[in-house]
Amino acid sequence: MPALPSHRLDVHLVPADRTDRAVAEVWSVWEDWVRRGYLTAEGPGPLAGELIPGGFVAARVDDPRAVVLYSNQVGGFQVRCPICGHGLAREFRPPGPTRCPECNGSFEVEDLDCRPPVALGRASIVLMDVASAVVNRVPTGWSVVLRRVG
Repeated sequence: MPALPSHRLDVHLVPADRTDRAVAEVWSVWEDWVRRGYLTAEGPGPLAGELIPGGFVAARVDDPRAVVLYSNQVGGFQVRCPICGHGLAREFRPPGPTRCPECNGSFEVEDLDCRPPVALGRASIVLMDVASAVVNRVPTGWSVVLRRVG
């Protein structure tokens, strides 16, 4: 039985680098945010509201030790061809390319029209139980993935 949506919304901040260097990049941003007061070693810092309006309850680093698809966990998401708009949920098999049976295009995950947004990544910073889906300090080149937690 699939998980049911809850009131809890988490934000994953995912660097574009999909190699093991992404883990070091995530920790570097974490340490910078501790210095700036957005985080503490245990979670939200005194200036957490400047990062996420209204703040968040907890934070952690996600290190799955492999490239994973960060996406909504409950419910699903739409995947559409960026050329013809054909639905590609059945064909979607990351991390490889997705072929559109309608226009015969072949697309990487970041080129597809995914709603809500998804990202392939090697690691992420997770801001848990956020008060807002707005992130004011997204590192350059990183993706924001909203995850409703069941």
